[in-house]
Amino acid sequence: MIVIKYGGHAMSDENGNFARAISNALENGITLVIVHGGGPQVDIALQKDGISTELIGGFRVTTPEIYEVVERVLS
Repeated sequence: MIVIKYGGHAMSDENGNFARAISNALENGITLVIVHGGGPQVDIALQKDGISTELIGGFRVTTPEIYEVVERVLS
């Protein structure tokens, strides 16, 4: 089993490299668990909503207000 984090930046891959890699792994019988991110997409939504964020060590501090946006974007 391989766990893959499919981050927000990778989601903008227009060449299909991620999809091909997943397809190849599945064709070769590899069990995959894919965990998605969405940081850039969340950042855009927060900016549109006029919500400022605080980062500590590169990680977003998630307030209840920010959590609502994260949930909306990642759902």
